[in-house]
Amino acid sequence: MVASGARFWVPLIGLFTGMRLNEICQLDVSDVRILEGIACFVVTEESGIGTRDKSLKTKTSARIVPVHPVLHEIGFMNFAEKRKCSGEAKLFDDIPAGARGFRSIAFSRWFSRFLVSAGAKAPLTCYHSFRHGFRDAARNARIDRDIALTLGGWITSGSQSEAADSYGTGYRPHVLFEAISLIEYSGLDLSVLLHGGGG
Repeated sequence: MVASGARFWVPLIGLFTGMRLNEICQLDVSDVRILEGIACFVVTEESGIGTRDKSLKTKTSARIVPVHPVLHEIGFMNFAEKRKCSGEAKLFDDIPAGARGFRSIAFSRWFSRFLVSAGAKAPLTCYHSFRHGFRDAARNARIDRDIALTLGGWITSGSQSEAADSYGTGYRPHVLFEAISLIEYSGLDLSVLLHGGGG
């Protein structure tokens, strides 16, 4: 796996969306869509080219996740448009499919080595730590619990919750965008990435 878009964008997407690593690594170019005027990641098992190389952890994993404003500022949509114009199917074609087709395996191994080389490795830290951080950031931003669970594709527990969740069609993109826009990390300075990006 050569250094290019994936190594730049995958950690940032994880940080600002809470998406699982494999959900990000398996994204098709067509999974970045404008829905009701909002740029979103469409997390789905369906392939834009008819292949069977995508999978989701649970049925609640299928969802839409708006692109966070910080990702917009850094230039993610420009990157996505370049990938679309390239004619390639995968958003990150520099990540090889590993065992059982999971693209996350190769990236996870690289990321673990990267943490060590960057002096950032600590006990119990790995790529999945972004998901835990996102959940805490949602709590600290006082994002409605149901919306936070929807954004993260987390399962609600209990038969009453499951029954209630079967009603309606879910949150509109602008509601999810308003919520995810509240996600922030105190002390995180990404100014060096602005007006650049990993395109």
